[in-house]
Parts: sequence; C-alpha cells; structure tokens
Amino acid sequence: KKKEYFWSYDNTELKLPPILNVQIWDNDKFSSDDFLGALTLDLNHLYKPAKDFDGCTLEMLNDQISNTVSIFDIKRLKGWWPCIDIHSGNSELTGKIEIELEILTEEEANERPAGRGREKPN
Repeated sequence: KKKEYFWSYDNTELKLPPILNVQIWDNDKFSSDDFLGALTLDLNHLYKPAKDFDGCTLEMLNDQISNTVSIFDIKRLKGWWPCIDIHSGNSELTGKIEIELEILTEEEANERPAGRGREKPN
C-alpha cells in the first residue's frame, strides 16, 4: 500500500495475480548454461499435476477450465508438470518437473522455517 500520487489523500493498494515462473537451466561447469524449459503457474488456476512422471504430457494443458485448482483452496499440491521452450515458440515438451507447493500461515512458517542451515544455491 502506498499513495498513488504525492498529493493523494488515501493509500492505493495494487493487487497482482499470484504467478509462479519456473525456468529450468542446465549447470555446465566449463561452457555456458543452456535453457531447457519454462513453466508458468497461475496459483489461482493451477493445472492439476500428473501423479507420476509417465502421466506428465502436454495434453494436460489442453483442458483449461475443468482441470484447474487453486492452491489457496487446497493448501498443498504435489505432482509433475510439463515444461516447454518459450524461446523457440513451439509447444514442444522439453522436460518435466516435480514440484510440491504448500501455503502456510505466518505462525506455521515460523514453526517450520525452511532453508536455515543450508548452503546458498550455486
């Protein structure tokens, strides 16, 4: 929340859709890293993930209305999503990624902190 203009009387609240962008890159030691694929997840309208690796296909993304859930309603979701190469413009399956998403309250997050005592990512 902030004032839209200096002379505004009330604060303005800007709401953005909860979008999670995932990019997959390989980690080459001696040459440049290569882009493998991307996945964009609208957390209000998530495609239901495949339960296993073999069930993860591009056809999962075709049924856009009845095959979606909201992470804010179900609180936890785990499964496999297909990734595509957004740079080539083709809808070609370039990989599959297993993701587990969970929504926590502030109290739950304080009770179970993540990432403490771990090394920074490379």
